[in-house]
Amino acid sequence: MSRNQKILVVDDYALNRMATVMVMNDLGFDVDQAESGKDALELIKSNAYALIMMDYNMPEMTGVECVRQIRSNRYESLDGNYKTTIIGFSGSTEDNVRELCLEAGMDAYLDKSCSVEELKATIDKFLRQ
Repeated sequence: MSRNQKILVVDDYALNRMATVMVMNDLGFDVDQAESGKDALELIKSNAYALIMMDYNMPEMTGVECVRQIRSNRYESLDGNYKTTIIGFSGSTEDNVRELCLEAGMDAYLDKSCSVEELKATIDKFLRQ
C-alpha cells in the first residue's frame, strides 16, 4: 500500500518513538519525529502532516498542551479549511486520559499497547483515500 502521506510521531521516550516510526514506515508512511511538544510545533510550522501521533505525557509541554496550541489556528489554516488529524497515544494508567485528549481537540485516542491492526484501522478511518 503506497500512501505517500507524511506523519509526525511525537514522543519523549526514544524507544517508543522508534517503535511507532517503524510501524508507520511498515504501513507505507513517510515519518518525521519529535521528542517534545515544542519540537513538534517547530516542525508543524514548516511541514503539512496528514496525521500526528501525539504522546500524552511529556515533560515541559504535554500532548494536550501541544494540541491546544495546534488547534489555536496558529498552526492550522486560519480559514478552517485545513485541520490535521491528531491521534493521542499513551501508556498512561490514568482513568481520564482519553477524555482529556479528546477534549483538547485530538481526533482519536489509542493506548500504546494497541495492536498494529487497531492502529491501522484508526488511521484508515481518518486517511481513507
